[in-house]
Amino acid sequence: MPYSVYPTGTTIYFPDKAYNSYVLFDGRDGRSHIIDMNGNVVNSWPYTGFPVEMIDPAINGGKTGHIICQKEPEIYSCETLLITDWDSNVIWEWGKKGPWRQSKAEP
Repeated sequence: MPYSVYPTGTTIYFPDKAYNSYVLFDGRDGRSHIIDMNGNVVNSWPYTGFPVEMIDPAINGGKTGHIICQKEPEIYSCETLLITDWDSNVIWEWGKKGPWRQSKAEP
């Protein structure tokens, strides 16, 4: 097999052998990214996570594209959790630096 390590993008992808999906990850650049199986960026948010998580629309009132992430760009200094929508609007915020000082059961 030929050399397949490149600095960015998908190196080997066999559509007939892989489930076509999206990959959500925090890029260690202070942003969260969602890419397709070809390595194309579908969306990115200006917040990171450790890890960043997509909220299942089944438990989110059918809303898609909402993620749970952290406000601070450094991965080990998470003091504020956020829920943001597809357009990076903050829907909910909790933590030491958030508007609420106590835990909320639901956003």
